[in-house]
Amino acid sequence: MSTGAQKLMVIHDASRTDGLSAIISAFESLPVGSGDELTLLGVIHQLSSSLKIMSISGSNTKYKDDERIKKEEYRKREEVMQLSTICARNKIMFQIDVQYGSSPKMIAAIAAKSSRVTWVVLDRQMKKDRKFFMEKLTCGILRMKRDNTVEKLRGPITMEDKKLRSSKRTPSNEHVSYGEMIPIMSKRELSPKSE
Repeated sequence: MSTGAQKLMVIHDASRTDGLSAIISAFESLPVGSGDELTLLGVIHQLSSSLKIMSISGSNTKYKDDERIKKEEYRKREEVMQLSTICARNKIMFQIDVQYGSSPKMIAAIAAKSSRVTWVVLDRQMKKDRKFFMEKLTCGILRMKRDNTVEKLRGPITMEDKKLRSSKRTPSNEHVSYGEMIPIMSKRELSPKSE
């Protein structure tokens, strides 16, 4: 694995008011330091169905305004500002990304892949989808625990790890040809039975 800068993405269910204080408390145990990059991905569930209907019917402006206001409110949260200050003090590049969607785990997985992060941190709400993230992502995965500590679920998967996993799934001594899967039947068994 390269020794370059780490890219850490904290995935936070932004529709909730809790969770960020736990990240701040556990900051020292995160695998990020001077010269690294930390992205806070706030995922907000889709707005109410009445706004979705308005958006479909053509009154898209109110929906977009509400979305913009929610994003700005999130960026101005006290905990977000604290995290920004901590990153600045530790010379860590800090970014905030706020996205809307009906499937927060899909949004988070797509964002993590496209950003090519080396680690993701699942907040307490997102940790329920850890199996999904383990299957979809190759980066390292951490999760926040109830006691505000960080638990390592897995380190980043390297190309060598992928090769080992694929060789374990299909050992050469277990290959079976198509012909071996079909039982041999005699002509008598294949012919129609006469009564």
